Amino acid sequence: MSEQTRKALTEIAEADRRYNLGEVAKGRDWISKAISLSADKQVYVGDSAGNRGVIEVLSAHGDFETLAVLLAKATKSPETSREPQVFESYADALERLGRKAEAKAAYAQLLVVLNKEYPTPASQTPAGQPALLNKAQAQWKSGDTAGARTVFDTVRRLYPDRAAVASNNQAYFAAQDGTDLEEALKLAKEAVAKAEATGDQVVLGQYEDTLGWVYYQIGIRDKSSKAISDAITNLELAITAYPYQGEIYDHLAQAYIAGGRTDEAAIIYARLAGIWVANTATLDMAKKYPVKAVPDTAQPAPAAPRKEV
Repeated sequence: MSEQTRKALTEIAEADRRYNLGEVAKGRDWISKAISLSADKQVYVGDSAGNRGVIEVLSAHGDFETLAVLLAKATKSPETSREPQVFESYADALERLGRKAEAKAAYAQLLVVLNKEYPTPASQTPAGQPALLNKAQAQWKSGDTAGARTVFDTVRRLYPDRAAVASNNQAYFAAQDGTDLEEALKLAKEAVAKAEATGDQVVLGQYEDTLGWVYYQIGIRDKSSKAISDAITNLELAITAYPYQGEIYDHLAQAYIAGGRTDEAAIIYARLAGIWVANTATLDMAKKYPVKAVPDTAQPAPAAPRKEV
């Protein structure tokens, strides 16, 4: 790693600190400084020592607008134009911003990159790196859901240690699309059961989120209060297991609203606004559902006026 890249990673750490303080503009400035120092892969994806890259920091704080702009350039940069995570994160940012046609095209680009980087079945095996799973995601998101299902089935059949993540990912994509929800529910339940057996709380939180999101989509489709209640239960479990993932808060807030529990949704949006500090949509929802002031019950009630005698 070059000295410039080391300095850039230090700048990114400062950007992260600024975002944590709610100083979004300053955080973006530090990100820009980092990229001006170095455009190496590590600046975007982080390094093996645990230093966070641009993608992780901006995603963690919900700054998908900045991320989309920066990664659009990175997909064309010689240093990062063959890096799958750059294309995947670019497509994800576009999707979160509601730019669906552009996101679909970016996922198609990701598929091209993956086929170049991992041209043979042996190079795509999940042992050591998740190229095959990334390929399934790119196929699904670019419109080839049948091909993606085939890949997910291959992973479950040939690589039992990756079966849970394959089931979880397929269920999540189906929930996002609102399609094949019964199959998605079965897969999500299988993934949660396997995560519970491992005791890995972060993975369990992610899989509970998927299961809750599937229930939510079923509840919306069927106008089922039971499914919405199940969604809330699983999403609350997800936050307990993985309390730092903004997307889970977003899902839970939507489920609370669907269940008519707007006061609780307001609290969740307020908490999410402290995580996704740069996310305009989240900040708008926090304004739409403000947290109600709680009466101070510790103070004595005012005395009743005395009657004149």
